[in-house]
Amino acid sequence: MVGEKVPRKFHHSIPFSGIPPNRKDRYSRVLAVNYIGDANLNEEIVRQGWAVAYRRYSEDYVEAENEARMNKRGMWAGEFEMPWELKLK
Repeated sequence: MVGEKVPRKFHHSIPFSGIPPNRKDRYSRVLAVNYIGDANLNEEIVRQGWAVAYRRYSEDYVEAENEARMNKRGMWAGEFEMPWELKLK
């Protein structure tokens, strides 16, 4: 799984900020933008190629994803299926 390949530098507890932690999606999952100082951690993980922009609900990280894809970073260095495509199988 992709989550198992995310570098250890992203595997630590970071408090929710940016979006109130009580905001949830239709499946009751907490929605949050995580920051380290002023850096948007969500965006950085996408920019490094370890996550994809979920365009169905937001265009926030599309530019970061395009940058990762063009530079063959992270998952983009190989082949993979988008998570929403796997659910259709």
